[in-house]
Amino acid sequence: MFAPYTTVLKHPGAARFSATGVLARFEMAMGSLGVVLLVTGHGGSYSHATALTAAYALSNAVCWPVLARVADRRGQHVALAVQAWVHGPAILLLVLAVHRDVPIWGQAAVAAVAGGAHPSVTAMVRARWSAIFRGSERLRTAFALESTLDAALIAIGAPLATFLAAAIFPAATLLVAVSAACVSAALLAAQRATQPDVVRPAGRVHPGAGPLPGIATVALVFVFVGAYLGAFDVASIAVADMSGRTQTGGWILAAYATGSVTGGILVGRRGRLGTPSTQFMTVLGLLTVAAVPMLFAAGAPALVSLGFLAGFFVAPTLIVGMTVTASVAPAARVTEALAWTGSGMIVGRALGQLGAGAVIDGFGGTWGYAVCVAAAAAAFTVATLFGRAPARHPSTELVRLEA
Repeated sequence: MFAPYTTVLKHPGAARFSATGVLARFEMAMGSLGVVLLVTGHGGSYSHATALTAAYALSNAVCWPVLARVADRRGQHVALAVQAWVHGPAILLLVLAVHRDVPIWGQAAVAAVAGGAHPSVTAMVRARWSAIFRGSERLRTAFALESTLDAALIAIGAPLATFLAAAIFPAATLLVAVSAACVSAALLAAQRATQPDVVRPAGRVHPGAGPLPGIATVALVFVFVGAYLGAFDVASIAVADMSGRTQTGGWILAAYATGSVTGGILVGRRGRLGTPSTQFMTVLGLLTVAAVPMLFAAGAPALVSLGFLAGFFVAPTLIVGMTVTASVAPAARVTEALAWTGSGMIVGRALGQLGAGAVIDGFGGTWGYAVCVAAAAAAFTVATLFGRAPARHPSTELVRLEA
């Protein structure tokens, strides 16, 4: 069952850098939740909390491609060092700002600094996989492994986040998350043997300059996919909080992530089914349909059960989308291309959290899931209208490896 995954992990250094990415995922699983739990635990509203997560995410979306280009041109270790040294202190300042009741614009400014410097460990891990298996079916397997790990750590991180906030203090979740992010950045930076080759300028025009054909459409789809993810997080926490059972939100998110793990494992084991654009539209359509029952669930047991279904097509969507991105980008700019699609998802996640926060404050927790349905439907619509897969960039054509 796991043979395809063990095959890619046998490549020299692969298991080590992939394992480093596992630690980084605790921040991914608990970071946004940590901000929400910090603010609401201090008496703030969901609108206040999601305003901070939006500032964090939007700044990250702007800065991530810039730092990704630094990674492509100067090496991942340089970009990771800059991110870790700024991100850690900024998160500590954010916790202090919330506890000292600094005006919300001040809190948002600190959140923006923290978000702009967020260590992009998982994107750089995927860039390493792309450098190793570019042009091979094994790249899809490697991306399936990474997306499945994303979902698995969310399954662990979501209930852990709510437990830390409830059992220790509201800031505990965020402090654990930032520690994991900074340590993982340092560990990955030290693994210089497996980082992609640095691209040096040849003459006056740098090979990494200019637009990235075909990436804009995928990035736009990922904006709506990110909105789905952000709205689901906030809606699940709000439903549990408003029912008086705070930790139930963690279990809903854990079931959702477990469904994503299951879907990711199945996609990683199966061969290609249709063209990349067809696969992308299919999983997005299924993601939309799977979210609808959450609107009609009554009680925690039903929400947890349906959360599994709502998450089942999340990892497959990310796997197919990231594979398309890596396959059409120039070889010298894979980190940057993945950063643009990742930034799209971050922007969408912030917008989804903002939208869900406003809807929840006005109509109640369950209505937050309506934002999920709308976001998934929008992603499917964009993929359907503009979903013809872009042509493979000439510089990406390599000899196909045997699976």
